[in-house]
Amino acid sequence: MDKNKKTKVVKFLKIMIAYFVLYFFHFVIFPHTPFYSDSIYDRVTRILMCLLFPLVDIIKLKSNILFGTVGICLYNVCTYIYNANAAYGIGRAGFFMTGDFKEEYLLSYLHVTLIIYVIDYSIIYIIVFMIRKIREYLKKKEEERWNS
Repeated sequence: MDKNKKTKVVKFLKIMIAYFVLYFFHFVIFPHTPFYSDSIYDRVTRILMCLLFPLVDIIKLKSNILFGTVGICLYNVCTYIYNANAAYGIGRAGFFMTGDFKEEYLLSYLHVTLIIYVIDYSIIYIIVFMIRKIREYLKKKEEERWNS
């Protein structure tokens, strides 16, 4: 395997591990601690972590939209397999997710999560890309100013 492919595979595996760790924290560790109460605050915390995770993914892990989408698909598959007895109200009916658990609700929730995540990831990716380009442009202008 050439060095470029090996680098991409290692990067991909790091990103998948990061998404699995996020899932593991959300559904295996946190629901079994005394801090978890299945309240609206726990749900908001989980949603905010999922919406801000692309920022970490893009800046720290240097990911792209494909790896991010595959990562959230892994997260959703793991959530489908084990959701900690409908933790955070996932898969429950009703506006406040307090009804009975049904697999159809879980699947629709995961579809919506995927769509929102890809949109969120795309917006954050574009913003970070633009900031990097502006910083690169300003750095180039400053170098030209010092060289002239």
